[in-house]
Amino acid sequence: MGNYRQIRLLGLIVRQKIRKNRTWPVDIKFSHHAKRRAKLYKIPESAISGILGGKDFAQGNQEIIENVEGFKYPLKIVIAVENDIITVKTNYPLRKGRKG
Repeated sequence: MGNYRQIRLLGLIVRQKIRKNRTWPVDIKFSHHAKRRAKLYKIPESAISGILGGKDFAQGNQEIIENVEGFKYPLKIVIAVENDIITVKTNYPLRKGRKG
């Protein structure tokens, strides 16, 4: 999908896509549902952005399950990727653990 580099912008980590000496940011947007789940489970948006900022994603829907320090259970994050825009659909602690 290309090379990325991370930059810090207004306190958030943003990825920039690098192609032929040109860079443009990869936007991370949160749906209303994702914002409500994050508030309910006390998941900071910075933690989600940090998880998503260091990965390369193909177009389409993706599920990410990752252990995060400070949480008893791994976090499950469901995203949609379209034209270098990552939309977080939902996020919550996965109480059943990792899928095999």
